[in-house]
Amino acid sequence: MALMQNRARGTLFELAGEVLITGHLQRMGHGGTELRKQVRFTVGDCVRVADFFVPAIKTIFEVKSGYLIWNKPVRLKANKDVWLLDQSHEVERVVWFLFRGGSPRALAGLEAAGIECFDLGFGGEEPVTNPTTIIRI
Repeated sequence: MALMQNRARGTLFELAGEVLITGHLQRMGHGGTELRKQVRFTVGDCVRVADFFVPAIKTIFEVKSGYLIWNKPVRLKANKDVWLLDQSHEVERVVWFLFRGGSPRALAGLEAAGIECFDLGFGGEEPVTNPTTIIRI
């Protein structure tokens, strides 16, 4: 049951993320730019599935609906993003939208990886402690 709730919540927040990304693209002068969903990238011998990808600006957008902690799956995804930023000609920027914020350790890890982070301010489990890492929109 919890798995179904998490998937439903994730889908809902991906839809909200799509609206936010579309608005962001319009404000940046990229209105009407193709926004692809669930795009697969080959990362060495693994695969990275990005929530959204905008080929015209070579940007991956990741949407996180829950409070982000620096656990193994998050570190693995961040490492794949670093690989794409360093090795792929398709990706020049990675942006994660955090609907409920993240732990200081997670935010520091993303910042060290060169991943941009936006805290959308819908409540987290802990206060934001590093305002240079998080940009509220």
